[in-house]
Amino acid sequence: LMALSMDNASNNDTTTVELARLIPTFAGMLWRIRCILHILNLIAKVFVLGISLP
Repeated sequence: LMALSMDNASNNDTTTVELARLIPTFAGMLWRIRCILHILNLIAKVFVLGISLP
């Protein structure tokens, strides 16, 4: 296993950590690639909807 491409959901962090535990040669979070389309969608929402600061 070389890398994982996933969206930004927190359960994917858990999956990555667990896979690193089960597969000693897998570097875990170092090789987790977040989905570029999801990232672009989040950026587009900021431009369209703006950022609400507390």
